[in-house]
Amino acid sequence: MGAAIFNLGYLPGGNPDIITQPQSTATALCSAYSALRVGGRLICVAYTGHPGGMEESDVVLAFAAERTTAGDTVEKIGHVPNPGKPWVLSVTKR
Repeated sequence: MGAAIFNLGYLPGGNPDIITQPQSTATALCSAYSALRVGGRLICVAYTGHPGGMEESDVVLAFAAERTTAGDTVEKIGHVPNPGKPWVLSVTKR
């Protein structure tokens, strides 16, 4: 697989009670990464403004740290530990 894209939180204009969850996000990130080919890219937009959003952002940050340690190219775009602000993680598999 060449790419995986995640849009965390809830669907704008949708039911805000239906949100992504930290544990399932951690599992999904690892599964998608495993399916990437070398040179493939994983993109994750983490929204922090919904209930549990900061905890989910922490899961994404932990995944980013693991990938950095493994030698992948990792970019955190717009990451500021600030509730309500979205940020983007980009991981290119080595």
